[in-house]
Amino acid sequence: MKKLVGVLALLAMGAGLACAHGGGEEEDKAAIAALWVEYGQSRADGDAARWLAIHEEAALKMPQDGPMFRIADVSGTLQAAWAKQDDGSTMQMHVKPLEIVVLGDYAYSMGTYTKRTTPKGGGEPVLFEGKFLTILRKDAKGNWLIYRDCYNSSTPPAAPVCAQYSFGAPVNLGPRINSAQAEGSPRVSADGLELYFNSNRPGGFGGQDIWVATRPTVSAEWGEPVNLGPIVNSSANEIAPAISADALELYFADYRAPRPGGIGKSDLWVTRRRTRTSAWGEPVNLGSLVNTAAEEITPEISTDGLGSTSRPTVPVASVVTTFGWPGGRREPTTGEPRCGLARRLMARVWITART
Repeated sequence: MKKLVGVLALLAMGAGLACAHGGGEEEDKAAIAALWVEYGQSRADGDAARWLAIHEEAALKMPQDGPMFRIADVSGTLQAAWAKQDDGSTMQMHVKPLEIVVLGDYAYSMGTYTKRTTPKGGGEPVLFEGKFLTILRKDAKGNWLIYRDCYNSSTPPAAPVCAQYSFGAPVNLGPRINSAQAEGSPRVSADGLELYFNSNRPGGFGGQDIWVATRPTVSAEWGEPVNLGPIVNSSANEIAPAISADALELYFADYRAPRPGGIGKSDLWVTRRRTRTSAWGEPVNLGSLVNTAAEEITPEISTDGLGSTSRPTVPVASVVTTFGWPGGRREPTTGEPRCGLARRLMARVWITART
């Protein structure tokens, strides 16, 4: 799902919140499962008020082939729109959560859904099915509500999808960027003029190094990649660069070949520069509040470098999302990464914030 990173960054906005509300995990999971039943049934009944009631007012919906929209923007017209859609047909909708992970005041749920529309005058029913990835949040009354909802469809659209919301055929960046070795984890600066990636191509200082290619305009071809040099790169593996929006901070990981001064098998580091034309400074380990004896990899930083929450008591925070490996849930303490989004037997996602 193309907006997944955005969803995770949005979840990070609540990272400064302690997991305050009570209730057992199994009770919370049951309540969320019941929410999905209501989601499908309220739509099948054409009852927009019930459907809206299980969403936060600030909820965002993120369809696969359309623009992101706010629930608040459609709440006033939704009932009339559904009535028009359902005028000549009946609908059945079923939402099947395949995984629910509760993390304090937040929860993550993924699964599948089906919608079957049957013409009232007779005819073949139309089946529409897809997958969803949803962040839910518990309100002050202890009710679970949909906070961010990303979904796609495995059913081909009946009409051509608007091109502005669809990706075209991939284009290889060519031999200047790609080599006979491995290139990975590309990140483009906010202005589109710098391309960072890691590679084990010749000319590096370790197993994997971070390289950058530049171009004068977004319509120009990328120039020859340049190694970031021995201050940033070492004899270890530097991978997964993440450039800040102002292009003055570069986060990365030393994957399974730790740099001197590290804490675990893979740590997160940041290097900074004063201006876009300045040299990158000595990388700094993000420290024991972020890094552990396990593996922290693949950092992401929010688009504007800032995260916020709708709850006024929580300070505005800068956000880094880190991916780690299983090994039990880390109990959050003040300043530590707050509970992660877990996919069993796969990587865990951790969120940390700074004021």
